[in-house]
Amino acid sequence: QPKASPSLTVFPPSSDELQTNKATLVCLINDFYPGAVTVAWKADSTTISQGVETTQPSKQTNNKYMASSYLTITPDKWKSHKSFSCQCWVFGGGTKLTVLGQPKAGPSLTLFPPSSEELVSLFRVLSKWTVLTHEGSTVEKSVSPAQCS
Repeated sequence: QPKASPSLTVFPPSSDELQTNKATLVCLINDFYPGAVTVAWKADSTTISQGVETTQPSKQTNNKYMASSYLTITPDKWKSHKSFSCQCWVFGGGTKLTVLGQPKAGPSLTLFPPSSEELVSLFRVLSKWTVLTHEGSTVEKSVSPAQCS
């Protein structure tokens, strides 16, 4: 059977789990051959070795292999890094997929009340708001009553 590079899917911790003071990232490693795999986790560019568990590869119905790797950390560690990545190697070649950590800050929303001129004319009242995203970009939106119906 020809050698096959793995495909990776990385899942971040659930919000429910984060409330239990635990954060588990899951890396699903599929469709690789032969059945030996090496996995490394990184927070930003730093390799993490504590809290890592990787299953033994098992054969899929297509005769290729699959495995899973789990990284368990604290919610504080999850929030303090920009990105986490799962990297794996089979037969010396590698595939890497990155999952981004939580935003450093949540979005903020500013709602602007209608101006006194807009209040005089009921048909021209606008709702206007500005959102500052966690990435620092600004989104502005205005809605007139006609758009709300």
